Amino acid sequence: MFKTLNSRFIVYTTLYTALLVVLLYGVQRYVAPTLYVRSVLQNEAELALEVATIKTSPSQLSTLNTQTSSEIVLFNAQGQVIFGTEVSPLIPLDVVTSFQEGTWHRFTRTQSQTFLEFYYVDESTIILLKSPFAPIISNISFLNQFYILIGLLALLLAVPLSYFFARSFTSPVVKINHLAKQFKDLSLDATLDLKRGDELGELETSLKTMAATLKQTLEDLQIELQKEKALDQIQKDFVARVSHELKTPLAIIKNSVETLFDHVKTALPMDLKTMIDEEIDHMVSLSHDLIDLSQLESGRFTIHPQPINLTDLTQEILSTYQDPTLRLNTQESLHLNLDPTRMKQVLNNLIQNSLHHRLEKTPVTIQIDPTRLTWTITNALEVPIENLSAIFKPFYKGQEKTPGSGLGLAIVESILKAHGANINARQEAGAIIFEIQFDENLKSA
Repeated sequence: MFKTLNSRFIVYTTLYTALLVVLLYGVQRYVAPTLYVRSVLQNEAELALEVATIKTSPSQLSTLNTQTSSEIVLFNAQGQVIFGTEVSPLIPLDVVTSFQEGTWHRFTRTQSQTFLEFYYVDESTIILLKSPFAPIISNISFLNQFYILIGLLALLLAVPLSYFFARSFTSPVVKINHLAKQFKDLSLDATLDLKRGDELGELETSLKTMAATLKQTLEDLQIELQKEKALDQIQKDFVARVSHELKTPLAIIKNSVETLFDHVKTALPMDLKTMIDEEIDHMVSLSHDLIDLSQLESGRFTIHPQPINLTDLTQEILSTYQDPTLRLNTQESLHLNLDPTRMKQVLNNLIQNSLHHRLEKTPVTIQIDPTRLTWTITNALEVPIENLSAIFKPFYKGQEKTPGSGLGLAIVESILKAHGANINARQEAGAIIFEIQFDENLKSA
């Protein structure tokens, strides 16, 4: 409701002042009259004691009567007036009450005003002190009005005073908050000089110390990051250069081996030629994968999307394998804007991975769902994969004897990300399922 400490302080201070004024007014309005009457009764009792000591001298009583606001009347044990004028004798009930209570009071009213009558018994004499109550009420009313005025003044003063008090407390808090926001934006050179010796000054010192420590830590991290980037770039450049340099000698070696075997067919066994060809092809494939991965990681990899039918592209790839266990379970077309060359690389890598890791001769099924924009391949696993989350990392191989370099799935994930698509893998009932999810933006007309 109140967005700033300043406004909260002002409102709360004003409310507390108003509550205190109302509470004190209630005390003045309802408790003070009782206390005032008790005070009057105390004064009347002291006056009665003084009368009791001089009641034998009517002249002294007359003098005392003129010096006080109370009218003094003396009654005997029968209630007859022995001192006083224009006062009726006491009725028997009042006499009995006086001798039973010893001291008591009551309020009586006439047509014109109200009186406080105080009765005090001294031996066989009843002393009556009769005071008009109007001055008492007038005094109480005056005190109430005076207190209302004081309360209004207190409320009027509460607002400006609370504002100045609030400013004295919230101004440094606002400054420290501004400093903290600057630190949040990593403006760690920002300064603030409150020159306070209280908790706010300590908070300012702590923030400055934290900023200095954070600044030094960030500088150290920046230096380490630059070193890591430089080292990473050196590694990528090395891999790319070595991979590129391997292509030419491998091609020469392959051609030389073929030429050699063409001239000395009878001297060398054919299985030796096959083994050499396979290893050379493996090295050529590895160099291509390393080049692709290096380009993907360095950001120099580009794609050239065009409208293709993913179903036709999948059938075209499957036809090159001539493997009856490879099954495409749909004929529905899925038209997308993709790089056909790179998508062939993606699908080939996934199919080869499934063939290498499947349970022997079990079917590998491919499903295309145009509604969900997914391409899925499923095969039964020979051995369950323990660390499924690591299969898209470069050079990861579930088993040492598994064919391949461990780069295929990493390249697949990077190419799909470059297209704006995602791939995930899961294991179900002894099978592994790779599912490519294409984005709606990739759909072509």
